[in-house]
Amino acid sequence: VYADLFGNPSGPTVKPRPVQSAPAASAVEKHFNKGLQLMRQGKPKEAHVEFQAAKKLRPNEPAILVNLGLCHLQMKNLSGAETAFKAVIALDPKCKTPPAKFAIARLVGVLSAQGKHSEAIAMGKKYVSVAPKEYDAHFSLGVCYLGAKNYTAAASSFKSALAIKPNDPAATQNLGVALLSSKDYPAARKFLEQTLARNVEIVDALGDDTLSRHETQLGETTVSIGLAKIEEGSR
Repeated sequence: VYADLFGNPSGPTVKPRPVQSAPAASAVEKHFNKGLQLMRQGKPKEAHVEFQAAKKLRPNEPAILVNLGLCHLQMKNLSGAETAFKAVIALDPKCKTPPAKFAIARLVGVLSAQGKHSEAIAMGKKYVSVAPKEYDAHFSLGVCYLGAKNYTAAASSFKSALAIKPNDPAATQNLGVALLSSKDYPAARKFLEQTLARNVEIVDALGDDTLSRHETQLGETTVSIGLAKIEEGSR
């Protein structure tokens, strides 16, 4: 659960911040809520302006920084998203709080999409250490390994993802592609046949399609969940 925008912690892991004066707090709330409204309307550029205004008044508010990152993602500004999500993590390097956990989940994909494979893998490993029982963490790390063409490690990550979420179509497909790329043909056939049986198009692990598929299948749900949590905590 996210902390209240005005310093009221909603859980034991969130440290209370000094409450701002009423005018300042009101201004932050105004810009923040307007930004959320614009995001719901599909206007990330306009929302970005509002969140930047809120950030000037409260530079280290995780909810504002997370939403700035989401604005950049919707505007396809990956470097801007990277900066915003890293700022959230810098406030909580161990990623114990929900905003930091959300940020690291998105940052892994952002780094991969920019071809920063070594950094993406390092961040993906950290994500797994923070959330070892979460499917998304293992799946994201697998995608990072695919991007780096480390197919053996990718296969291991997708197997871990399937252990948490058996028969998941995305993990099953990517595991098959990773095994095929590592020339483990008998094992690859098993998982790719499962994919074909579901009438799912097989993408090329050597190109950008796998990363795009990761963003499409995993990203949209994550963004909507993240916004809902932030909105809940801001009221």
